[in-house]
Amino acid sequence: MNGAVKSDQAIRDPASPPRRSLPVRLLKAVGWLAINLVVAFVLLEVIVRATDPMGISYYPETARLMEDVLQLEEPIGYRLKPGVEGTFHGASVRVNTLGLRGPEIAERPAEGEFRILVLGDSVVFGIGVNAEDSIPGQLEAVANRSQAGARRYVAVNMGVPSYNTEQELLQFSDVGLRLRPSLVILMFDSNDIEPRMWVFQRRASGVANLGQRSYALSLLFAVRRMVSERVTGTSSRIAYTAYEPDHPRWLAIDDSMTRINQLSRQAGIPFVVFEREEHDSASQRLLRGLAKREGFAMISLRALFEPYRDARDPLKYQNSAIDGHFNKAGSELIARLMYQQLVALGALR
Repeated sequence: MNGAVKSDQAIRDPASPPRRSLPVRLLKAVGWLAINLVVAFVLLEVIVRATDPMGISYYPETARLMEDVLQLEEPIGYRLKPGVEGTFHGASVRVNTLGLRGPEIAERPAEGEFRILVLGDSVVFGIGVNAEDSIPGQLEAVANRSQAGARRYVAVNMGVPSYNTEQELLQFSDVGLRLRPSLVILMFDSNDIEPRMWVFQRRASGVANLGQRSYALSLLFAVRRMVSERVTGTSSRIAYTAYEPDHPRWLAIDDSMTRINQLSRQAGIPFVVFEREEHDSASQRLLRGLAKREGFAMISLRALFEPYRDARDPLKYQNSAIDGHFNKAGSELIARLMYQQLVALGALR
């Protein structure tokens, strides 16, 4: 009996620490979980920055490029900041005083100079490659190698990331015509139907902007997207529904490209469009009809490129699994194919 009393007294001994209530224990567990998650995320961020799996750096580098290289300006929306120099996507970038990628260029061509303007977006700009390895740089090199003589070819890189056809018209009329080109090329992609500030609008929220700058979050997003594609069997590539004859966005493209052609024709300059769309897609059909109506040449880069695609090495001509822009080898191949088509058209005479 006495033993039982002593045992009960020991249990109720006020010196013993009180048992924590369930909410307190739950709060402590959640706190430890949060700390562990933060530590794990920081470690993942460090590891991904060091190893750059799948070329995930494309997303943070694009956010950095938008902040450091692009400046807002009306009515064109934005353009490259004149005088900027730096390294982005692992490549050297220099913007001249005209707001174009590359070295300084005189407004008046030199004696014997055949000047080619190449309008376009990030594909022309050359994400992930040096200026001389971009499509305009490679086109200039192949033309000068192949056309030995007194004439010198100079390709001017007019590419600006995420430009659409309306912005290319404004850039051409404001800067391009002053450079007195001998030939004007426009490279068209399906996202050229986006409104002029779409790339800034998609990063307008603080959460989206922060997510783009984090290597770890970018990787998690990319993995989630790839898993979703595998499970659903669908592609994450945007399918644009605005490619209809009477859609306002297509009418804006139609009007802008028509105007570029008219300005070129008035100046006695050939105008050639290279497009990257799938055969007989809605965008290609509309572009083909526009080219026929306005009387300029339109050439499918995808059709030219397909015979060179290597099924054993699908990344042979692009920067990485994440970044589909042409690498040095891809830019060289595209420039060579473009050169062959330009020669066949007689556009380099």
